Amino acid sequence: EISNESDEAWQGWTLEFTFDGDITDIWNAEIVSHVGNTYVIRGAAWNRDIPPGGTISFGFIASPGGLGDPLSDFILNGSPI
Repeated sequence: EISNESDEAWQGWTLEFTFDGDITDIWNAEIVSHVGNTYVIRGAAWNRDIPPGGTISFGFIASPGGLGDPLSDFILNGSPI
């Protein structure tokens, strides 16, 4: 989930993270880039904007499956989280 805890609407969002797997399917978001083990995703057409206090969720299937390496090094809208 991504929550907008600010007082202003977000006109689009991007999330960057490190992940050693390969995302094979994604929903409620789209992959903007995948270079090495770094992914950048953004909202789908219907959930790019998040109002104040709003929350969106997305998910994906990755290969290889299993818990393996976790996601790390998150950057949301240009700011580390």
